[in-house]
Amino acid sequence: MVTSMYDPMEPGNPFERMFSGVDTGRVLKWTPEQGWASLPGTELGGANGVLMSPDGQSVIAAAWTQNKVVRISTSAPYAKAEIELPFLPDNLRWTESGTILVTGQDITMDDVLMCNGGEGTNCPTGYTVLEIDPSTMTAEVAVDASSSPISLATTALPVGDEIWVGSITGDRIARVTQG
Repeated sequence: MVTSMYDPMEPGNPFERMFSGVDTGRVLKWTPEQGWASLPGTELGGANGVLMSPDGQSVIAAAWTQNKVVRISTSAPYAKAEIELPFLPDNLRWTESGTILVTGQDITMDDVLMCNGGEGTNCPTGYTVLEIDPSTMTAEVAVDASSSPISLATTALPVGDEIWVGSITGDRIARVTQG
């Protein structure tokens, strides 16, 4: 399984399409018989970040520009559950306890264009890491680093008793002790 944020063959600015709130991307599944094919029910705005449930019965994906994470069954009728987030969710990571860590960017399309078009300077700073229970699609704050100088967080990875947070800016990671 992989995500595709948008169709590159569609004309126009992909960021404008993604930030309009429409479904621009999807989850793709590869099999030897079919190659790559869209997984039904996984149309999302800026699909980004994907996990497969341990039992293979569902896929969990970040809808980046729709500020949500969704869980979709991998077989008909493709039932969907979602959770709204206060930021643009990026990559997803399993924890040992079976929850999901997610971080992202609390920014607008203008911020994205400014930060991506530049050197990562003058970008909004701080980040939050949420821990999502995939069975209930509820979340708790794992890390509140809203005053951190780190900007544009993209991933939160559990490593021992720490959470490592990566960003598209800079050349370092943040290491935050849990609990």
